[in-house]
Amino acid sequence: MYLPSNVNANCGIYRIVNKANGKFYIGSSKDLSERRGEHLRLLKLKKHPNDYLQKAFNKVEDKSVFEFQAFIFCKEEDLLSMEQSCMDIMKPEYNLSKIAGKIDHTPEVRAKMRKRKKEFFESEKSEEFRK
Repeated sequence: MYLPSNVNANCGIYRIVNKANGKFYIGSSKDLSERRGEHLRLLKLKKHPNDYLQKAFNKVEDKSVFEFQAFIFCKEEDLLSMEQSCMDIMKPEYNLSKIAGKIDHTPEVRAKMRKRKKEFFESEKSEEFRK
């Protein structure tokens, strides 16, 4: 594969494909290896912020049906425009927002976030931060 010298081979657009049903999520990262690990870690912990992706991951017994695929490599300054183009053309089913770089939380996710925030501020850890 040829990459121009000003393009980082670890910076680009990726998708997470559910090979069982063909549905996928599209994202971008300046560090694809790190991003892959972060998605996998959060999915395994059942703490991924994307409810659609998390629910689909939880449903399958064989987690290997989910595959991380980097498919475009680009300069960091082109990430969002490239991601948006891919989203417009490919129409990913698991993305919460149809706008690259924007996170639209579902009412369910917002409720979870409020609950966690409330629990944190009522916890002992919160006391440590107040001192």
